[in-house]
Amino acid sequence: MSLISLCRSANQLGTLFIGLWLLTPLMASATEIKFAAKIVPGTCTLKLNKSVLSLGEVNKSQLHTGDIAAAQNFTLNVAGCTGGKRGSLTPSVQITGAGEKQDGKWLFRTDESEATGIGIILHQSSDSKKEVVSGDNISLAKVGEIPKDQDLSFSAGVSCGACTSVKPGKLTARIIFQFDYR
Repeated sequence: MSLISLCRSANQLGTLFIGLWLLTPLMASATEIKFAAKIVPGTCTLKLNKSVLSLGEVNKSQLHTGDIAAAQNFTLNVAGCTGGKRGSLTPSVQITGAGEKQDGKWLFRTDESEATGIGIILHQSSDSKKEVVSGDNISLAKVGEIPKDQDLSFSAGVSCGACTSVKPGKLTARIIFQFDYR
């Protein structure tokens, strides 16, 4: 084969490759679709029957070790729960709030409190009158089940640890009830 024939063949082959390369977008067209979704866990509506629990004035002389003064009851209503079966998770209400442990009891109190040596003690008013501390979780249903509408009863009052260092003044506490899967 002569050099001229080889060049013509190479030129034709190069033209063929360039032509095929230019046709590639026409032959291998692609498009994409993007998806977006927000997956939210099931939840429940939580409502307290009282948004403020005024315990009134408590005389320092009413405070004795282990006693609860000015106790009042309130109810947390759990309703309208949604979501599907969630395998290994337990629906619950988590209870949190600032405070401190005094003589083995958790006393809810904010830093704005003027009174010292005292706080608000919280009990779940079920059969056991269980003391509730910050970070506790109360199960609402069995693992993987959607909770049914229900009322959780609580009682709260003023208490002190050993009651040896009580200083009178304003006492405030904030307790948060939050639905959660654990």
